[in-house]
Amino acid sequence: NGTSAQQTPWTATEGAHTLYVCADTYNAVAESNETNNCASIAFSVAPPLPDLRAQSLTISGALTPDTTLTFSGRIRNYGDDAPASTARLCIDNASCATTTTGSLGEFVTPALALNAFATHQTTWVATVGTHRFYLCADVGSAVTETSEANNCASRAFTIAAPVVVPP
Repeated sequence: NGTSAQQTPWTATEGAHTLYVCADTYNAVAESNETNNCASIAFSVAPPLPDLRAQSLTISGALTPDTTLTFSGRIRNYGDDAPASTARLCIDNASCATTTTGSLGEFVTPALALNAFATHQTTWVATVGTHRFYLCADVGSAVTETSEANNCASRAFTIAAPVVVPP
């Protein structure tokens, strides 16, 4: 009863593959069943893909009614080279990636190499209430990515009503 580890270097290539592991390949051990000495597993190696993520969201300006706020954020690529795509900034729209409700603008994100980023910004005149601004990468789904689930980021903030002091 023992174990043995063997390592064989292999450079992964894109496509379908099958790994075989066999024991007693030279039939050195007499067995009651010589046909069950191998096991295999099929697997695929996918090509490297881009992974665009929205991040680093900031709000600049006084959080008071009727003030112009500047929203900004970055689209960063955590994967293979990404072609140009479209980003969208929205206010109060959790579906910013798929709908234009509350859109504050769409912006061209240039082609991005690994770890490269593009900054997008826009302005909005503040209204009283609790709000959330969103930045979403690749809103047209033009880029096939490692994960489409991490394309949006959001940040909450509140604009308080002015305090009225009675005379």
